[in-house]
Amino acid sequence: MSKIGRNSPCPCGSGKKYKKCCLGRDEEKQQLENNPDSLFEEVPEEEVPEEDEWTDDWEDDWEDHGEDDDEEEVGDADEKTAHSPQQTVNLKKVDKSTPEIDEDQQQIVDQWWAQLEDYDDPEAQIKHLESFMNQHPALLENLEPVEMLLDLEPALSKQGKVETYIAALERLNLEFPKVYLKEFAYLDPTMIQYLVTQQRFDEVPAYLERFKEYGASEVDMLFPLLEFLRANDCTDWVADVTHATYDAVTHSSEIFNGDSILEPLLMTYYAPYLDKAYAAADLRELSHTLGQLNIDFKDGFLEPEGLEQYFQDILEPLDAAFFNTFASEDNIYVYYARVEQNFMGYLHREKGIGWIKAEYYQELVQRYINTITPDGKRPKHPFIFTKTLTEQTISKTCKDLFSLDVTRSLSMFSALYWFAEYLAQYNAIREDECADIQSWLREWRDQLWPEFLKSDIAATAFQDFP
Repeated sequence: MSKIGRNSPCPCGSGKKYKKCCLGRDEEKQQLENNPDSLFEEVPEEEVPEEDEWTDDWEDDWEDHGEDDDEEEVGDADEKTAHSPQQTVNLKKVDKSTPEIDEDQQQIVDQWWAQLEDYDDPEAQIKHLESFMNQHPALLENLEPVEMLLDLEPALSKQGKVETYIAALERLNLEFPKVYLKEFAYLDPTMIQYLVTQQRFDEVPAYLERFKEYGASEVDMLFPLLEFLRANDCTDWVADVTHATYDAVTHSSEIFNGDSILEPLLMTYYAPYLDKAYAAADLRELSHTLGQLNIDFKDGFLEPEGLEQYFQDILEPLDAAFFNTFASEDNIYVYYARVEQNFMGYLHREKGIGWIKAEYYQELVQRYINTITPDGKRPKHPFIFTKTLTEQTISKTCKDLFSLDVTRSLSMFSALYWFAEYLAQYNAIREDECADIQSWLREWRDQLWPEFLKSDIAATAFQDFP
């Protein structure tokens, strides 16, 4: 792209010369892109709150900045719940042992694997597996074909033969339930994603049953599944799975940061009350219902008054005056929590997004805000967006091992798109900043989505973009 001359007409269409119109703004943008550190300032040691002044969220969030995200980050517990005390819980686990077989039977299994090398085409490999199913059904447990099947999914998706892969999983589930059960945590999410994209919703609950029973011992797959369901506003299914698993997940010494399952769980309880003009009696009823859950709420939140304040923060729009209090707010995470909760209400009220999805978008915005600020620094302005920083932050918060997680990254694009519009409505960012942010997000999403479609069944569920 050629450089715009200072005396050339401004490309914004104002009719003015570039130097009299957008040049200064564009130079400022370029300076920020080249020197993102200038957007933050050191927190003076004397301004760091004393130990008894910390809130749990402020301290936890501040310490999270700058940490290595190589491990999957499940999420932070909300300010309304305390970390559940760690107890010894015997998680229900699937028996993954295989039956003993004789040498002749083992030779049959080994021969099948040796012959697999002769097949380069994924569809031919599926047929090779089906042949074994037909001829040696009693040995399928010993064959352990699931890892091979999982490796075929991207190739078959790229070839446009997803149905071939799904048919193989359906047959495995129907005819060889013991084999399927051993790796259900990897197979059921694929089936659920496919059924949702095909709008075969009546078939989904059957594939959730295994997660309800064994999901607490498979949190590495449970949490991504819940993210997919939340991103697609599947409130009833989220309620079923979280209610069945939260107790074990939050009270097991084997699970790190299990309290993050409480966010979607609690929203399934809040949603009916947020959708109506609740009265004092409703809040007392909700308080009693929540009291039956095995959750350690922070002091006061479980009381009707605490619930009412939380609901007000969600439902009552903030004003421009609140957004201007950032500079005088010592605890910036109290400020951000108010904004993030209010953003949920905006999504539901202005965009017609269901509460479970709105809560997920709020969580993604929270991750963005918590991640973008360097360790020990404070933003000079409350909401930081540059193209480079935004891309780096999305990449960091949405990665899954070596690649971007499809559900989280595509949802993050939408969440930040609407968050920019929300902020512009209250003059927390300029209209031109909002337009730039939304343009970056759309451009990057449009590049990634076709690639996701080639390798991941879940991508089809996110074809709509604001």
